[in-house]
Amino acid sequence: MARHFGHSVHTINEWLRNARRKLAVSSSREATRLLREREKAEGLPHMPVIALTAHAMVGDRERCLESGADEYVTKPINAGQLIDTMLDLLERRAAVLS
Repeated sequence: MARHFGHSVHTINEWLRNARRKLAVSSSREATRLLREREKAEGLPHMPVIALTAHAMVGDRERCLESGADEYVTKPINAGQLIDTMLDLLERRAAVLS
């Protein structure tokens, strides 16, 4: 979907696989935390992260957001909810940049 609008899409799992080769990274939340640290240390632009997870217990959303995710969507994925979440993040980013 995002590619249709001209955005590139990278999953944290892709980054996690690469990070595991170089670092001792054990979870997507840890990978997100490391991504945020890298952005800050290297002055990189903020990459929006949406946590897509089967974890829907009390506190899971907060843990994902605390690790650096911008939003949280539970599985099974509802396409409409995912699109709304992506659009919301794009609107927030546009507001920050303007």
